[in-house]
Amino acid sequence: MQTLRGYTEPPINSNVSLVHEDLAIVVIDKCAPLPVHPSGRFNRNTLEGILEVAYYPEMLRPAHRLDANTTGLVVFSRKQAFAKMLQSQFTAGTVKKTYLATVHGHPRWDSNRCDLAISKEPIHGGSRSIDPDGQAALTRFRVRERLPDGRAIIEAIPETGRTHQIRLHLSALGFPIENDPLYLSGGGAREQPDLEMQTKAMGLHSWQLEFIHPITCLPVQFEALLPPN
Repeated sequence: MQTLRGYTEPPINSNVSLVHEDLAIVVIDKCAPLPVHPSGRFNRNTLEGILEVAYYPEMLRPAHRLDANTTGLVVFSRKQAFAKMLQSQFTAGTVKKTYLATVHGHPRWDSNRCDLAISKEPIHGGSRSIDPDGQAALTRFRVRERLPDGRAIIEAIPETGRTHQIRLHLSALGFPIENDPLYLSGGGAREQPDLEMQTKAMGLHSWQLEFIHPITCLPVQFEALLPPN
């Protein structure tokens, strides 16, 4: 925990794991709650801050974003040239991303898709909304397991990269993600984030990533096991 000029930053879960490291990239399995970079109430209590100390004097650069309460894979580049090559893949949507979501309820379907458009601008609490005039979005879903406690584990593949896309689409389908501090069943959003849920890991896990390695120019794939729940 860091204290800056009389302000104590919120506590984090700093238990991160190294998945892969080479001359170009570092792949981390992130726990939660832990923001990737400084924002809002967090300045030093971030994954970037942890890696700044671990890799000093190097300055690793995140190639993409992951919500503070989302667990799983995050890719960092070790040089500016590699950063451009990696970030361009994420921006272009050529990176194959697969998430595992733990949701409330048992879907009647085994596979599904959601193409509801999402608002470009944030609404209350930094959330987004389902908006027919918003940005096009598409997520594909497949049920992996229906748990005996009434929850289900769903594989989610976002074909587009809108803010909070998986969270919003599952909420709109009636299966909100466990411990989601923003979104309720039916696609609605809380007026204010649930502060208690913000201190927990959300049931959304960045499970697999596949992209072109910036040195070899060959596809590479990485995977992070779902945290015990």
